[in-house]
Amino acid sequence: MHKYIKRDPGYIDIFNRIAPLYDQKYGQDCITAQTKVFNWATNSYSTYPSKILDIGCGTGTLLQQLTNFWPESQVIGLDPAQAMIEQASKKLPHAKFITKKAETIPLANNTIDLVICTTSFGHWRNQLSVLKEINRVLCHRGIFILAEHCPPNFFVKFFLYIIQRLPNLKALPDIKVLLKKSGLTPIQEEITDDHFIILKSIK
Repeated sequence: MHKYIKRDPGYIDIFNRIAPLYDQKYGQDCITAQTKVFNWATNSYSTYPSKILDIGCGTGTLLQQLTNFWPESQVIGLDPAQAMIEQASKKLPHAKFITKKAETIPLANNTIDLVICTTSFGHWRNQLSVLKEINRVLCHRGIFILAEHCPPNFFVKFFLYIIQRLPNLKALPDIKVLLKKSGLTPIQEEITDDHFIILKSIK
């Protein structure tokens, strides 16, 4: 197990193990990020996006909130942890869920209006490849909203390295460089008081 965790920042086996209790034990940790993404998304449309893709959807909490706000939208959740997908399916039995890593999104070109990603960016093995995939599946003028933890300080980073649970977190300027390399254009940004990076980009 330790060898797997050390070479892949996704920690899929850990998320599969904690999925049944994830909302109860860890759900509060990302409320700020989820609220920001929800507000930025819902303020971006005068009507509603036809198709929404949540990359790293976890237990489907944010997708459920967006579905309640936009019942007309078709929602798709993608996550590599099957147990997390199973939890999400209980909340949204009529939604489409895909158990797969984000480096190869099994959707056609130019088919998604809104892509969201909340605190899973740091778990992608190849971040630029995923951003290019997001650009590929987004429609013209489609929107991508990303929320992620700011990189930790040295002591926290060292501790996470020791226990082999260090995600690949990047600073705001570095994420913007990757977004531009992927073909996406950052148009809005924020760093929250509790150290989340929020970025909105357009295709």
